[in-house]
Amino acid sequence: MCGGGGGYEEKEPESKLALAQQAAISLQRYGETFVPLENAFIQDNLNAFGESAYKGSMGRASNQVAQMYENQMPDYQKGIFTAGIDPTSGAYQGKIDSIQKAKARSMGQGISAAGIDQSTNALIWTSTRLFCKKRISKLGPTVVTLLVFVVLFVEPIKEN
Repeated sequence: MCGGGGGYEEKEPESKLALAQQAAISLQRYGETFVPLENAFIQDNLNAFGESAYKGSMGRASNQVAQMYENQMPDYQKGIFTAGIDPTSGAYQGKIDSIQKAKARSMGQGISAAGIDQSTNALIWTSTRLFCKKRISKLGPTVVTLLVFVVLFVEPIKEN
């Protein structure tokens, strides 16, 4: 009779358990720290190509061009008066219409340029961030954690 073995239970070495605990802690830290940062990174990149980003930059360009023409309108009118053109004449209205058409063309060109600039900047911004992310990911988690710490905590202290 062999006795059937029974009471023997193989135990995991303590070093294996410590490694498993360390891996679990690292995974939890990754989930708490880096997943939100990665999600913010993805959302920022999507927002750069979003409709609101384009509307904002194109609207600012349109407003700036319109403001430039509106600021110059008194000078234009003064020049027309100085030239001796009667404000009630068709010639006067023709000059004002030309200025308004030039303003509309300039606003269209400004809006178009702002849209192109937004696309260009979004592409540059996204590619730069992806390049940096790729380079940083090669550094390893300890260095990345240190970089995040410096950016989040040390830099704001320096500004104050």
